[in-house]
Amino acid sequence: MISVVRDKDGNIKTFQQSLLEDYNRSLGESIEYVDASMSEYAGRFYLACNGRSGETILAYQSGPDLRIDVSCPGEEEVEVMVNNLREKVKLEQGKGHFLLSTANWGIFVIEPADRRKYCAAGNGKLCVEVMPYV
Repeated sequence: MISVVRDKDGNIKTFQQSLLEDYNRSLGESIEYVDASMSEYAGRFYLACNGRSGETILAYQSGPDLRIDVSCPGEEEVEVMVNNLREKVKLEQGKGHFLLSTANWGIFVIEPADRRKYCAAGNGKLCVEVMPYV
């Protein structure tokens, strides 16, 4: 059983594998329970770069573009947000990818566009820091 915490707008804020009976809710938050294992629920939306997920990925400006892998079982496409810009990713058997350019330096935050359906935490969020080449 998974406990899912939603914010006042219905977006998934976090989830965990135990019941949250004493959870101290912020104004407007709600809790729902889903009959799934932690790995099943967390695997509904997954981001990775070079096999790494849930951590900051470092790259250099003007280096090779980065392949961002997206897994969303059961879907034919999914939208992600890259620094608040939508990117549609076509999926084949629930998996796909897109290229993140390293032409410009900066921090790129990648997360699901549909925050009511998918959680932007853990393996559902990826941070890429493209550093200026010195």
